[in-house]
Amino acid sequence: MVVVAAVIFLWFLVATYWWASSFESIGEAISQTWQAIINNWMILIVLSDAFVFVLLIFIWVLGDAGQRGWRGYKRWGWIPAMIMLGSPALLVYLAIRPDKQIGIKL
Repeated sequence: MVVVAAVIFLWFLVATYWWASSFESIGEAISQTWQAIINNWMILIVLSDAFVFVLLIFIWVLGDAGQRGWRGYKRWGWIPAMIMLGSPALLVYLAIRPDKQIGIKL
């Protein structure tokens, strides 16, 4: 799973390079991309739906990490990791998470 995460992340880097290099500046790239998003209802629908899935994944990861005994930064650090790295971070989480702990820790 970690190899799959690495391949996906590599694809993200290559695609980002292609996207950025197709514009004269990063500012222009962001501006034109933003205009494309706000002027196309289907893109807005897809991004809104993806946002709901991302929130559900965040809630699940926090709960799952808590059930597995992770506290503090080991638990909450996955949220910024997933925001910055996307699905590769989730795949790494799934690969390295420990077995569930039996019993309830308060």
